[in-house]
Amino acid sequence: MKKTKPKLSVVIVTYNGEKYTSASIRSILASSSSTQLEVIIVDNGSPNKDTAVLKKKFGNKITVITLDKNYGPSKARNEGSKRAQGEYLAFLDNDTLVHK
Repeated sequence: MKKTKPKLSVVIVTYNGEKYTSASIRSILASSSSTQLEVIIVDNGSPNKDTAVLKKKFGNKITVITLDKNYGPSKARNEGSKRAQGEYLAFLDNDTLVHK
C-alpha cells in the first residue's frame, strides 16, 4: 500500500517544554480529521529527555528529531523542514493551541 504524502507538515521546536508541547500536539491532532497531516517535533537539546515522553504519548502520530545541543530556533526549524514531506509547511511554537 502506497503511503499518501501529507498535505501539511507542522514543525514545532521545543526545549524542556514537554508539558506545553504535549498540549500543542493534542490540539493539532484534534483539529484535523485529515490523515494528510504530519507533525514534526524538533527537540533543541533538552537535557531532561522530553522526546522520550513525547514518543511514548504520541507514538507514530509524530516524528521526533533530537538535536545534540540547543542551536536556537532557526536551525531547529531548518532541521524540521528538511524532514517535512508536506505540500505546505507551518511552524508553531510549542505552546500554541490550535482550535477546530
